[in-house]
Amino acid sequence: MFDTTLFLQYIDEYENIVIAGHVYPDGDAVGACFAMALFAASRGKKPVVLLGSYAPQYDCLRGQEFLWQGDWADAPCDLFIALDCGGKDRLGTAQTVFDRAEMTVNIDHHASNDGFAMLNCVDIRKSSASELLYTLLRDMAPLDAEMAAALFAGIVFDTGGFRHSSATADTFAATAALLQQGIDAPTLQRKVLYTHTLPATRIFSTALAKAHFSAVAPIVCTAVTHTDMEAAGAKPHDLEGIVDYLLDIEGASVSIFVSERAENMCKISLRSRILDVNAIASQFGGGGHKKAAGASIAGTAAEALAQIVAACEEGWRNINA
Repeated sequence: MFDTTLFLQYIDEYENIVIAGHVYPDGDAVGACFAMALFAASRGKKPVVLLGSYAPQYDCLRGQEFLWQGDWADAPCDLFIALDCGGKDRLGTAQTVFDRAEMTVNIDHHASNDGFAMLNCVDIRKSSASELLYTLLRDMAPLDAEMAAALFAGIVFDTGGFRHSSATADTFAATAALLQQGIDAPTLQRKVLYTHTLPATRIFSTALAKAHFSAVAPIVCTAVTHTDMEAAGAKPHDLEGIVDYLLDIEGASVSIFVSERAENMCKISLRSRILDVNAIASQFGGGGHKKAAGASIAGTAAEALAQIVAACEEGWRNINA
């Protein structure tokens, strides 16, 4: 069982605190990291946040002032807190900082998490890392409106505006407590879920234009190439929401979205109503949750899409045999 008293002791004891989320940070990673940084600052610390490029709608949150502006390898670190990372590899280049920390903490909600830190708090029942972090912070000290806003943003993002089955009674209770801090929930939800840049709109359109169903299963899929990204002027954070939109297409039980991120390397995003996509993603070295998972696959977008579609089709046949 995670010892919140010990965790608070570490925050108070260590001077150089580094907080990091996963590569290609989404709303949950951003919200959790900013909330954690604000909490550490409230304890008199000067935390450092390591996050890759994220969507501009999160600029409305406090916490970005703690983003490390130099080379990540130069960030001083005694205590490293990883948030929303299903595995150590999900830290990307921040792994080098993690490896030299005197104490490491892992706070996460992914079923694929293997407890890679010295102190681990992994709860797959939570909708998001932000909800899980709320349950920890509330027991340590009162939360202010800025921390509450960051946590709310993370919860809203990872639950798809409370549409996903991961949103439980505990999720709504946590959200109600955050609202009591006086945050502007309607504005935050609009920014997190419904505000998009023009490049994001262009790449979204490209992805949807290529969408198609599997010939043998209720699987809808699409892919975008590096060329598509350049033509749209899009960045990785502009791809948020595409795989979720696909799952809402009538008749879809599984959705697959493939995006080329580097030469001969693609990111795979999976969503499902029935199929265990965490098990599918694990075949490719990835992971996540039963109904939402991801992985990275070497190859072109077409090659990666063919591999993951075949795996999902096989999984679908197995559960319907």
